[in-house]
This record gives sequence, structure tokens and C-alpha cells, in this order.
Amino acid sequence: MNKLDQTPSSRRTPYQKFSDKVFSLTGMPVGRVLVFLIGLLALGWSIHYATREDDQPSLSKSKATKKSDFLAAITLPQNFTESPLPVQIDKLDWMIQRCNQLITQKSEYSDRVQERLAALIGLKAMTLSGNELDPTPTLELFQEQLDQFSSSQEKEQHKYLAVVTYMWVLAENPELDIYTQATAAISAIQEATPVPQSKAVGSFNSAVKYFEKSKDKAKSGKLVQLLGDRLSMAKDREVSEFGFSLIDYPNFFSSYRDSINISKFESTLESDTVRLLEQIEKTPPQSVQTYNVLLNVPEQLLHVGNKEVALEVLQKLSSVTSASGPRIRDSVLPKITRLKTRVDLYKNPFPLSGFDVEGKPIEPTQSEQTLIVFFNPFKKNSTRALNRVANSPLREGSSTTTYLVSVAELSPEKILSINKIGSNFIITDRPTSEGWLEKSGIEQVPYLIRLDKAGVVQRLSFP
Repeated sequence: MNKLDQTPSSRRTPYQKFSDKVFSLTGMPVGRVLVFLIGLLALGWSIHYATREDDQPSLSKSKATKKSDFLAAITLPQNFTESPLPVQIDKLDWMIQRCNQLITQKSEYSDRVQERLAALIGLKAMTLSGNELDPTPTLELFQEQLDQFSSSQEKEQHKYLAVVTYMWVLAENPELDIYTQATAAISAIQEATPVPQSKAVGSFNSAVKYFEKSKDKAKSGKLVQLLGDRLSMAKDREVSEFGFSLIDYPNFFSSYRDSINISKFESTLESDTVRLLEQIEKTPPQSVQTYNVLLNVPEQLLHVGNKEVALEVLQKLSSVTSASGPRIRDSVLPKITRLKTRVDLYKNPFPLSGFDVEGKPIEPTQSEQTLIVFFNPFKKNSTRALNRVANSPLREGSSTTTYLVSVAELSPEKILSINKIGSNFIITDRPTSEGWLEKSGIEQVPYLIRLDKAGVVQRLSFP
């Protein structure tokens, strides 16, 4: 080799020295080694990217599964109540077991599951009781679950759940030995306790049913009135009225139950009325609804023609209403005044004057009887009443003039449809209708007043 072609080692560059060293270690030039290393890095990055892409669907799938489990554990099938009892109990048991598992797993849904778990156990107790099976062990589990709520806020929110559950079970089985538990649940209610209206209605209906079915009216009445006292504290006026009604209910049970049946008054009129007047004097009603029920008494007495006793009951109701607070006075006194107007009509003349819808003057007739029907043209019950009057034997046995008094403005089309029901009806015009409504004290329609040939009121009733 020519000496001029050789480079002394001392004169080689650092890159050349590095390249020689790499070649001696790998057997490959530096360029190829670099290509190989870049390929490895790219492969590693690709593997990492692919792995990351696989993790995301897995995570999403996990969240979806958890939510699905949560919903399955707390959601009843739409046809649940239509299923046979064994199917209902099996479904509830599975849901209760699944809720417990989700709570144990301490998932993000644990708190919400715990809330629904108590309701599910309570529903199982109610289902058992409604099918004449012993719910006592389930109720014990239910109470244990309620006791597990940690915060005072949670306990407050579920107080009415306990009340509704115990009262529903008692309504199905009044003699079941859970009176103490029910009393404790109701006693825990405070003024600040949240009252969902659905639970207020549920507890009210159950309390009424429990009292009706109970053999021990004194004991059950005490519990019903305790619940009424707690409901009456609610800020919601409608809910508090449920409470006042329950306070009154044991005292006026027969009035609520029978809604003052006419046949009852015809057979036991004097004794029942005396007892009712004594009860009103002893325990004046606290609920507007109770007064509405009790006002049926003089109304029905009026229907059977007993004006004197009707006025006596009205006087007693007026007296206790006047001594009550504004909540009662403002609502009840106007109703008493209008009812007294109706009672005063009985056996007194009803002057017929005014105009019909065609503008013809209304004058006293020579008919043997006159019927005045007050109605609402937009209500089906009034339409049915007009049909009954049109086909009534009252109008067949003697000459009859029938006036129709509408509580609302009548269109020409509505007048035409009414004339098709009874072609010989005389429909009063708007001013005349308003005047007759005022002097009759009519509150509820349809309503009927019958006059004799002399124009004296002989009967007032619902047609």
C-alpha cells in the first residue's frame, strides 16, 4: 500500500474514532445503528399508543356497567304490581341484595343506593302485609337500615318514609304489634322535617284506612291524631290541611265515612243530630275539609224537607266557625251563608222574573209545577243531569215548566245543543241567570229547585 494513502491514527477525527468503536461493538456502521434505534423507538411509541387507546373503551365500559348495575338495583319493572306475589318478592330480594353489594363495593353510587335500599325494604314489608303475610322481620330490617343513615340531614329526609311504611302496614293489618314503632316514627317528625306531598297524601290515606279497620277506635284514633298534629305543622297549606283533617277524623268519623246518608237521617235523624251537635260543641273542627263534610248534614236535611233541624245544625256550625281563627272563618262562613240562603228558600215563594235567551219576559206560569235546573254547560255531570230531567217522571205526571240556569255564558251552538236535549226547556239569559244564582245561594251544580203551582219552593236537591 502506498504510504500516501494511509492516515495516522493520531490524525483521525472524533467521529471516525466513534464510528470505529461502534463498528467494533456491533459489526454495523453508525448510520445503520441509528436507523435501527429509531425503528425501536417508533415501535415502542406505537405499542404505548395502542395500549392507551385500548384503556379508554375499557374505562368507559366500566363506568357504563356501574351505572347499569345501579339502575338495575333500584328500578322496579313497570309491571311489578301485576306480577304474582312470589315474583314480586324474588325481585325485591334480588334488588335488596344487589344494593347491599354495591354499598360494600363503595362505588360512586353508594350513597344513592343506600337511600333507595331503605325504600325497597319498606316496599317489601308493605307487599307482605298487603298479602296477609307477616312483615315484622322485614320491618326490623327496615328500621335497622334507617338507623344507619349517618348525617342528621339524611335522617330528616327519610322520616316520612318510615311514617308512610308503618301506617301502610297498619292499614293492611290494624292488629299487628307495631303500634310502638309507628308512634315513634310519627313522634320523630318535627316542624322542619321535609314533607313530600306524595308521602303526606299516602300517610293520610293509610291513617284513614287504619282507623276505619281498627277494632280499638280509642287507640287507633290517638295515633291518627298524632299524625295529624305532625302534618299540620307543614308550611305547605295543602299538606297542613291534611293534618287538621286527621285531627278531626276520629271525632267526626261517621260523617266522613257516610257523608251523611239521607236514609240514615230518615231513620235515626234525631239521635244522630243530637250526637253530632254535642260533638261539634265539645271538639270544634280544625279542618276546612271537616266543615265541608259537616255542611252536608244541613244540605241533606234540606233535601228531605227538615228545615228546622237543618237550621239548628247550621247555627251550631256558624257559632263554632265564628269563634275559630281566620283560616277557618274566611273559608267556611261564606259557605254557611250561602247554604242558609238555600235553606230559607224552602216553603217560601220563589219569584219568577227576568228574560230568556230569546229576550222574552219570564212570568209566573199556570203549570202545576215549575222546575229550575242550575247547570254548567261545559261539565258532563250537568249534561247527564239535563238528560235525567228531560226524561224524568216528574215532568210526565203533571204540567211542568222547566227553566235552565247556566253558570257560564252560552254560545248559540251550545244553546242549540241544549235545545236538542229538551225542546221545551226555557233557558234564562245571562243577567237573569246571575240573579237567580245569587238569590238561590247555589254553590254546586247541577242543582234543582221545584216550585208548586203557587210558586212556593217544595224541594231542593241534586238532580
